Amino acid sequence: MNRLFIIISVLVFSACSNEVIIQAPYNDIPVVYSVLNQNDSVHFVRLEKSFAGEMNAFEMAAVADSIYYPQAEVKIEKWRDGEFREEIVFTETDTITRDSGIFAYKDNRVYAARAQLDGEAEYRLRVHIPGKEDTIKARTHLVDNIRIIKPPYTQPSLNFSQYTGDVEVEWKSTPHARVYFLQVRFNFFEVFHKDTTPKSLVWRIANYVSKHAQGGESMEANIGHEQFYRWLPTKLEPASPGVKRIANKKAFDFIFTVGGEELYTFMQIYDPDEGINQEKPVYTNISGGIGLFSARFEQELRGKALTFPSIDSLSRGIHTKSLGFVDSTDDYYNRQ
Repeated sequence: MNRLFIIISVLVFSACSNEVIIQAPYNDIPVVYSVLNQNDSVHFVRLEKSFAGEMNAFEMAAVADSIYYPQAEVKIEKWRDGEFREEIVFTETDTITRDSGIFAYKDNRVYAARAQLDGEAEYRLRVHIPGKEDTIKARTHLVDNIRIIKPPYTQPSLNFSQYTGDVEVEWKSTPHARVYFLQVRFNFFEVFHKDTTPKSLVWRIANYVSKHAQGGESMEANIGHEQFYRWLPTKLEPASPGVKRIANKKAFDFIFTVGGEELYTFMQIYDPDEGINQEKPVYTNISGGIGLFSARFEQELRGKALTFPSIDSLSRGIHTKSLGFVDSTDDYYNRQ
């Protein structure tokens, strides 16, 4: 499961008046979160409730019955070309652990279903809670592959040898998506005597937002050569005595994580502001409750090698020479 966990604190505000209300009538509100990804084989829906009561709020939050609905019915429907195609039923499970904290974590309940999702379909969430008349509803389109233009799939290696240069990344946006997260995975080996250990570091480049969600928009990023060499020492300590490091022949993977329109809007609203705190509007695309139902997708362009001049810059450059990387004369690069 690719984990993308979105955590919201639901705050209850009360207006000031001359009358002091000790306890307002209880009225729970369903809170639903689910971000679908067709790369996953198992999909999850979190269903909880806002609550009120006479106990201390922190004590109530630690009681599972205060935040979960018993025996709810959770399902998603697959729709394509305006026609209903399939119903996927979710079952309650407590096998996913939750970090300890204010809310009940020993009994962590979510709803799960094993299914192969269709990247070109729309999915509609339907939740029925016993004792409530209205069905909770939401809908989202899945997001599918982007078209990666640069670096081209046919280009076997990347040149990172000039500090003043950059690597161009270009892609076409995909329908129903707005936000694109670009990361680079750097793969290398650590060798100590006869032991070789594969290692990887992930470099978050930036987030990019398309102008619309129709797809087909040209988007690009430029990754500076020197940026890479400056970043690497922030993640790696100098090599220990007797240890040498070797850039993998498939040194670079480009990782694109694509988020749906609803996820983009949610992030825009709840992204931390700098400066003075401001009250944020409540965003939800859930009918009959509050929360988020959206989609994400992860796509990788793998296995780009470094050119020999780039390997030498990694080994001898001013930013990375203490990290213990070998140069291009090492036997690893010259073996057939």
